[in-house]
Amino acid sequence: MADSPDGPFERVSPKPVLEISDLPDDFDSYRIDDACILYKDKQYWMYYKGRSFKHGKEGPRNTKMGVAIAKNPEGPYAKYKNNPIITSGHEVMVWPYNNGVMALISEHGPEGKTLQFASDGLRFARVASFDADYPKAPGSYRQGNFTDASKQEKGIDWGISMDYGNKEKWPHLLKYTMSLKTSEVK
Repeated sequence: MADSPDGPFERVSPKPVLEISDLPDDFDSYRIDDACILYKDKQYWMYYKGRSFKHGKEGPRNTKMGVAIAKNPEGPYAKYKNNPIITSGHEVMVWPYNNGVMALISEHGPEGKTLQFASDGLRFARVASFDADYPKAPGSYRQGNFTDASKQEKGIDWGISMDYGNKEKWPHLLKYTMSLKTSEVK
């Protein structure tokens, strides 16, 4: 934790903010990582990816996304009882959009290469698919991220993404831009 983005940073607790499940069949029993936090409905919503112990070593195609919610950014976080909320994707990229939450799903899994929207932040549905290039391992610039997501309408304009194309400089980061019209998603 820090009072400024420049730090200094201080560890709040020696314990993890979120732990893997003790049940081997749970989607997050092997690993949890790549979290993204939004502020919504006066709570902190931590979206994260997980893999089950049963399929964990098989790679990204078995990654799913869950959410855990807390009253404070440092927790404690309670996992949503109906996790996983998205059954595909490898990277976690979510942002406040049109009074709900938008998610970019990478190419991995049955819902791969889609944008999904959830007005409640939990029940995501496909709103667009893409065959062309999309941001890989993306990070987005989210202005006003910690204002309530129910008041956010704009979404994101740009971010940083991994570029795998040039093997001599592989991998490296590049800027991407995106544009969604609020009227496209209800």
